[in-house]
Amino acid sequence: QKIITRSSRMGISASFTVTDRWLKKFLALRAMSVFEVKVFDATLSGYATRNMFIDDDSFQYSLVTAARYETGTTGLYKLSFNLEEV
Repeated sequence: QKIITRSSRMGISASFTVTDRWLKKFLALRAMSVFEVKVFDATLSGYATRNMFIDDDSFQYSLVTAARYETGTTGLYKLSFNLEEV
C-alpha cells in the first residue's frame, strides 16, 4: 500500500468585511463541496483554474457594526476562511 501526498496543493487565506448579502453568498459557497477558483499562477505568468473548497473549521464571521441608517441590511460582518485545493 502506498500513500501519495501531493505537495503542490494550493491553500489561500481570505478575510473580508462584507454586508449580509455577501455573507449569504459566501455561506452558499461554503455549502458546496467543490467549486472553481481562478487564481494568478506566477509560474505560468497567468491565471489558472483550480478546484477548491472552503475549510469548515476556518470559516468564521462576526457582526462588526449594526446597520442604523441603511435599509435592507443588518450591518457589516468580518468574514475569514481558508480555501483548500482538492
